[in-house]
Amino acid sequence: MVEHDLINSIYNNQEKEIKNWIIGGFVGSHHWRNRNYIPMIMYPILFISFLFFSFLFGYEVINNITSMMNTGGMDLTAFSSNPNYIEDELLGQVLPLNYFYLLSLSIGSLLIWWILDLYLIEKKYKKQLKSVVKKEEPKSIFIAYLLWLLIGAFGAHRFYAGKLNTGIAFVFLTLTSWTVISSIILFIWYMHDAFLLKDYIIEKNKKILLNY
Repeated sequence: MVEHDLINSIYNNQEKEIKNWIIGGFVGSHHWRNRNYIPMIMYPILFISFLFFSFLFGYEVINNITSMMNTGGMDLTAFSSNPNYIEDELLGQVLPLNYFYLLSLSIGSLLIWWILDLYLIEKKYKKQLKSVVKKEEPKSIFIAYLLWLLIGAFGAHRFYAGKLNTGIAFVFLTLTSWTVISSIILFIWYMHDAFLLKDYIIEKNKKILLNY
């Protein structure tokens, strides 16, 4: 009974921390509880930097397009004589690459750090579980979310969680996503899984560890 209570307590704490990671992860809210001051400062800085450089990028693109239109717009003669005209000339004139690189660096760093934090959260609670029970967890929350992030549109995370039927439904929706209805359902379901995927994996692991 004590072992069951400890396992449930560990999973409850893990569920709360991962919930913070999902909802406010890009501003480092999952670090507030443990008072990890460096991530608490750096996460908002990276997020604000991304928003700032995105604004500057968009502002410059609009300015460049407006300026180009005021000076005669697209040179169709040059386009017909040079197939690489858009790449060589137009993109170079329209896109402020310096801001593009800066916003890519900020969101890339933030995303990598955010994903790494999930791995570290799971690792911390795995260590706690091993001190209580000798069985290994059959499923990894980190792997499940990685599958959701990379190939979730094909239901990979649901296949991993053992939900075969709904995984097949994901594949069907993706293959028919050229229709508006399928696209809307797929998007809503995909975002729904972002919040509940952790619960699917935790519940599956608890059934193994608690033998029910």
